[in-house]
Amino acid sequence: MPSAASRILAIGACLAGLIIFAWLSHAPLVALAVNVLTVGSAAIVGAFLMRWLVPGGRSVLGQIVVGTVVVLTLNRVLLMVLGFVVRFDLAAFAILGATVAASIVLLAGAHRQKLALPAAEAPVMRQILWLSGGMFALMGLAYIGVTALTPTGFAFPSYFNHDFLQHGSVVAELTRGLPPANPYMLGSRLHYYWFYHLWPATVASMTGVSALHAMTATSPFVALVFTAALMTIVNHVNTRARSLAVAVALFAPSLLGLLAAISIAAPALFAKLPGFGAPGFSFISHSWYRDALYELHALTALSMAMAVFYLSRRSRGRITAANATVQGVLLGMIFMTDAIIALVVTAYFGLESLVRLLKEPATRLATIILGISLGATVAVTIAVGAVPVKGGLMTVGLHSMAKIAPIYLTLEVGPLLLLALLGFWLSRRTADLPDRPAWLALSGVCLIFMFLIFVPTEMNVVIRKAMKVLQIPLVVFAAPACAFLLQTPVRRALAAVVVLVGGLTVATDIRHYLQPAPSYVNYITTSQMETLDWVRRCTSPDVVVQDLMAVKPGDKYLDTYYSGIASIAERRTLWGDSLHPYLFRADDEAIEQRRRAVDPLSVAPSPEALQQSLADLPMDLLYVDRTRSGPLDAVATLVKSGFLRERYCSADVCVYTVGRRDISTRCIE
Repeated sequence: MPSAASRILAIGACLAGLIIFAWLSHAPLVALAVNVLTVGSAAIVGAFLMRWLVPGGRSVLGQIVVGTVVVLTLNRVLLMVLGFVVRFDLAAFAILGATVAASIVLLAGAHRQKLALPAAEAPVMRQILWLSGGMFALMGLAYIGVTALTPTGFAFPSYFNHDFLQHGSVVAELTRGLPPANPYMLGSRLHYYWFYHLWPATVASMTGVSALHAMTATSPFVALVFTAALMTIVNHVNTRARSLAVAVALFAPSLLGLLAAISIAAPALFAKLPGFGAPGFSFISHSWYRDALYELHALTALSMAMAVFYLSRRSRGRITAANATVQGVLLGMIFMTDAIIALVVTAYFGLESLVRLLKEPATRLATIILGISLGATVAVTIAVGAVPVKGGLMTVGLHSMAKIAPIYLTLEVGPLLLLALLGFWLSRRTADLPDRPAWLALSGVCLIFMFLIFVPTEMNVVIRKAMKVLQIPLVVFAAPACAFLLQTPVRRALAAVVVLVGGLTVATDIRHYLQPAPSYVNYITTSQMETLDWVRRCTSPDVVVQDLMAVKPGDKYLDTYYSGIASIAERRTLWGDSLHPYLFRADDEAIEQRRRAVDPLSVAPSPEALQQSLADLPMDLLYVDRTRSGPLDAVATLVKSGFLRERYCSADVCVYTVGRRDISTRCIE
């Protein structure tokens, strides 16, 4: 096929995938357009920036892809700095405008020719577009079940009822200004990694779409940048093998789908299997596909890590001060993007830098500059409160999963692991993997974190995060195996079996999102949704809303999860639920004081007691759902007395102003 026709087909496939995603996910077109400008201008500016950071770099594709990651990161750093001194939306418009203007200038005249891909790299770009288009379409399929209207209400299946809403609340909080507060516990700092969230926050602030819509519209572009970075970092000479390895990682990630398929086809047989027949085993993989849906900060952090690897490898022996500084900033900002991934990645690069200091005298100055840049950036992260400095968060010891590590890894990343082991064996005497020792060392660091370090309050969080990093070297090692399997028809048939078996996982993941079991889905009723939407559209972003029944005396960590006010209504609350004050690392004493202040609302024995509790709380609106338990009679009495004044009601869900407090609204009532 002529190159022009194949290029048009690849672009068409990517656009078709994006259109399918936009249609199925209801992503606003204006938000998608802003993201096209954001990524497109970052790619152009980044390509030219890379010529300065890596003098003599020969890969135009590498310059474009890694340059995109670098510029997106630096733009968010600049946004964060400006956001402390000017309005967030003004800073967002200024930075995007400057980047677009710079890209237009760079495209003018002779500069445009410098972006032309050489013949050897054009097929890789086409494969990136094909893979991304397929990823977009599959992501869209998962979104069909999100907010789908059912007789029970709007459905939020697994992790869309938790992670997705939680990240939406962070995005909404950032649009109010920096530094962000904990929207689930007003008055405390948001000790949670929020660097990725600056991107959808800019989209929300510039377009006026909701935080959840802005985040949804950003997700395909995060996936595109991540896929491109992965294709770039694999860097195998056989482009078909490279794309097959990446395709396995994206679309055929594990063997959990095989177990899920057995449970669907033969539930009686499956119930007899030891360990897996227990209720509560969801079969949702911890794959990059899952991350592309609602863990976008993880893909962003991994893209930044791959950019650092590229910058260090392409500049070996001649690292400039600018290059070293950028590497340090990228590593430091990973802490603000995903702290545990940052620990794993920084541990590896720290060991590598130590070796360089000892063995490569010519790079010592650059390595020191990198360390200073990293330290300064981490200090900024701590200063703005994105990562709390607190002891006891992690423990060193043998994780219980270490006893069955081979089985665990085979189930979670089986196809990729098998290909990686074969590729590792094949690459022993070939030049297919010039950075083989480095990738092997990174794999070792990941395994150490997975099975020897854990968070006592959430035992599996480190093992899951480290596995996200581990999959990068596994893909790199899988490429030689894919080249080997593509050589003969018999081997290609074997590769097809691996892909088909692994591909079951994405299929069963999507089925889970579309037809979740009752225990894996939360519902928001039409009345709740209409009331929350009214609060978002019609009240000031600074309004404080408190749910009457957010917490009851005796509730413990994770007993309640009411995220609607912070994520859908996009308003702060005094106490949102029994999870986020702890998850966002509020001070323990402050948590107890707030609990004692809010607890009485749910158990007020009389209208007088409820009135006293409400009068003592610094809030603007009381959210009351009459379908739930609580002092509803006392609420009715206070409404009659005028202490509570109705501002909006949808069936059984209402919001009231308290006492003499009042709020202005942007909607005609």
